Amino acid sequence: MASNHTEHFSLNQWQADDQVLRTDFNEDNAKIDSALKGLSDGLAAAQAEKADQTALDALAAEVAKKAATAALDALSDEELTQNVDRYSVYARVQPEHKVRIVSAWRRRGAVTAMTGDGVNDAPSIKSADIGIGMGITGTDVTKNVADMVLSDDNFATIVGAVAEGRRIYDNIRKAIGFLLASNMSEVLGVFFSALLGFTLLNPVHLLFINLITDCFPALALGMERPEPDIMRRPPRSAKDGIFSGGLGFDIAYQGILITVITMASYIIGHCMEAGCFEMPRGVSPHGMTMAFLTMSMCEIFHSFNMRSQRRSVFTLRGHNKVLWAAMLGSLVLTTVVLEVPPIANAFGFTPVSWTEYGIALALAVLPPVVRLLTGLDGDWGTWLYRALSFLVVSCPCALVISIPLSFFAGLGGASHEGILIKGSNYLETLSKTKTVVFDKTGTLTQGVFDVTGVHHNQLPREKVLEYAALAECASSHPISKSLQRAHGGPIDRQRVTDIQEFSGNGVVAKVDGVTVAVGNDKLMEKLGIAWHDCHSVGTIIHLALDGQYAGHIVISDVEKPHARDAIAALKRIGVEKTVMLTGDRAKVADHVAQRLGVDEVHSELLPADKVAQVEQLLSRSGGKLAFVGDGINDAPVLSRADIGIAMGAMGSDAAIEAADVVLMDDDPLKIAKAIRISCKCIRIVYENIAFALIVKALCLLLVAVGAANMWAAIFGDVGVMVIAVLNAIRALRVSRL
Repeated sequence: MASNHTEHFSLNQWQADDQVLRTDFNEDNAKIDSALKGLSDGLAAAQAEKADQTALDALAAEVAKKAATAALDALSDEELTQNVDRYSVYARVQPEHKVRIVSAWRRRGAVTAMTGDGVNDAPSIKSADIGIGMGITGTDVTKNVADMVLSDDNFATIVGAVAEGRRIYDNIRKAIGFLLASNMSEVLGVFFSALLGFTLLNPVHLLFINLITDCFPALALGMERPEPDIMRRPPRSAKDGIFSGGLGFDIAYQGILITVITMASYIIGHCMEAGCFEMPRGVSPHGMTMAFLTMSMCEIFHSFNMRSQRRSVFTLRGHNKVLWAAMLGSLVLTTVVLEVPPIANAFGFTPVSWTEYGIALALAVLPPVVRLLTGLDGDWGTWLYRALSFLVVSCPCALVISIPLSFFAGLGGASHEGILIKGSNYLETLSKTKTVVFDKTGTLTQGVFDVTGVHHNQLPREKVLEYAALAECASSHPISKSLQRAHGGPIDRQRVTDIQEFSGNGVVAKVDGVTVAVGNDKLMEKLGIAWHDCHSVGTIIHLALDGQYAGHIVISDVEKPHARDAIAALKRIGVEKTVMLTGDRAKVADHVAQRLGVDEVHSELLPADKVAQVEQLLSRSGGKLAFVGDGINDAPVLSRADIGIAMGAMGSDAAIEAADVVLMDDDPLKIAKAIRISCKCIRIVYENIAFALIVKALCLLLVAVGAANMWAAIFGDVGVMVIAVLNAIRALRVSRL
């Protein structure tokens, strides 16, 4: 609005000569315009301030949800635990930071899941309550340490897994609640009826209820579908026990209620039998029948009540068909027990497995049925006694106890002899070994090299040894150590630079500015340096200075005292082939193999070549193949062989870790002893299996035809177990093997 607008108004009372009125109007109009402009500016400023504040709030919220690596490093574990719920996004974190974050949540009492796919995620996945790896893009390391692997790499699968876990946990609670309430009613019923002076149920009745009426519905509850609100519930606390959420109270009142109903049914049944109201005393057959039927029906219907703890079963969608089948089966069996006279007179069961249950039921039912069909007395008591005897004999205690004990004894006996076997499966594999492959240096030989000569040298012997020792100063290989010992002088590593190692071939380095090459003939050929062969038997180390051949050093290894005896012992116990794999020269390898009696030798091998040779031997071997080594280069071969054997005293940590058997004193003669121990252990296992099965089969036959009583059955179980255990202990006696 502008003041000059007034000039265009055609008002009769405002004439051109009425200067006063026009001036007043224009002034008032200008004041209104100014006020409106101030109001508009104020409103715009307020809106801008509000927008800025909103942006600041959003930025502050974003910053509050992010923690940088530097901030994590500045926080102690206690401070991180207190404030971990303030952060939802962590940027630029290291693997150790992920472990700290997971651990902080766990210290807060949260059940923590960690999802990842890379090698760097493995530590945090391992430290979480449940680690989740990716099955497609995830690394093998991550999948190995994870507790759950997503085969489709779909995060939505985690939601399904959570729902399935909640369903399983709910069903476990339902089954436990049903079983405990049912068993509480049985215990309380027997207890209070005894106080009142009557017998509520016989032991055989309680046994039937436990096996039939309780067992089948409890199993069926484990197959219950998830409840509709299962994913709308908050996660349960890690501190919550199995009886939390009112389950303990439900078990108590349901058990008491079934007890009261059952005892009331007993009293009613007794009164109907007596024809008047009176408290029962002793045994009332009618009352006992009523109590048995009532308790069975109560527990059957109670299983339906346990489908949900939080809501009515009538509001649940769908039906548990397995539970319906369990209910109908229990009802039919209960009716049969009550209504079929022969079964009712000779009723009794015992806790057995499903297989044993079927056999016992056949023995108890089929023979009487045949006798009844021929018009004879069923003799249910006799066949029930035989069925119980049959169940006692069929118990596999002798096998279950003696077989693991035999392996434990074998492992213990081997350990006592200085042979560490890492598992019973390796003990069994040792007994089947037909091919033994050896590394040479440190395995069949002592690995202690001595310089025995310097030939074709262009420099003095001491100078040749000095250059070789300095070039090899960074290596821990036995040959390098022998060169340094032969030099005898101090090793100044500051004189050595630019060290290059050629695996399996040698070393190239600069010593006092001179390029020194120390290694085998393959290194010389790789560098294009002409070299001279040696007539001596031993390891030949060539030396070249600035590309010019300067001579070679002869190094000899010493055979272990028992190496030859070890090869001979292996052949005596049935090992069909012995093989030696070495990176040494062919002349040296053939000489050692001939002296020791090794059947086959492969020389001048790199670590990868050893693996290839073992692969070929595995394809040709009729039995199991064992590899014996000591160095870090032997670790891949030890892992590939059927059974890896490492030297424990001088062997490298990598070899010991990869091996399945460790010889603590590095004596190769112990290899044959380890195989003999394994053969003895397996023989004892087979003896126990054969003895137990033969004796039990004989006892079962005698029991079935009535030629043996319960004492024979007890011997077939307990006696066989004791004899098998005593025989298993023989595996400890290995000192004379």
